[in-house]
Amino acid sequence: MGTKIWAYRVGNFVSDSSSGWSYSFRFNAIKDLIKQLKEKNLERRVDTLAIVAHGDLGGVVQLDRNLTPSTVASFGVDFNDLNYFFEDGGGKLIFVSCIAALGSDGDNLLISISKYLPNVHVIGFTINGVMSKDGLPSLPGQVLEGESFMNGMSAKLMKGLPLITEYSFFSKWARNGFITKIPIQEQIKRPNYRCAWSLCPGHSSATHRCVPAIKGVSRPRPYPG
Repeated sequence: MGTKIWAYRVGNFVSDSSSGWSYSFRFNAIKDLIKQLKEKNLERRVDTLAIVAHGDLGGVVQLDRNLTPSTVASFGVDFNDLNYFFEDGGGKLIFVSCIAALGSDGDNLLISISKYLPNVHVIGFTINGVMSKDGLPSLPGQVLEGESFMNGMSAKLMKGLPLITEYSFFSKWARNGFITKIPIQEQIKRPNYRCAWSLCPGHSSATHRCVPAIKGVSRPRPYPG
């Protein structure tokens, strides 16, 4: 299994290999993150990189400056440098940022970033994420599906909420300039619940999607037609 990186600007996540994440890095700007990846000699070793940052608006990831469809080009050097760390076959870049993938602005953000990262799946969410109270340590990956008002609630009150993962019903994927998976609230509005695949004949449920076979991939991932 490839290396999995949990990189966070918000929250307090402690490194623990039992979480399933290889490393947990705190960072401010993408340049900081690239420096840490270099220090660990992770060139061509990263399968999954999750970036945890505030979003709160479709098409916005709050880094040291806002990452939006109109500012993606100004991050181009950073994304080109980041690309050297993904495995040769690609990988996954996941923005764990509240509603950053929502709507057409979310589409444009993911599509624009994916053009800098050949064969890398660029993933965002159309739902809010919930974390522990400020300052309390959590394991990497411990961001839950929920609503913004839930942030800071006790673990007991949040018990039972599912983790936000790339396979969530509320995830949106892009690859090589195409949207390849749409979230449930968008698919439910399409005729016959058609998914993002261009050849989709329709589905019986908005939670279903076409998953064309991809040679060498043990767990199917969305892919453009």
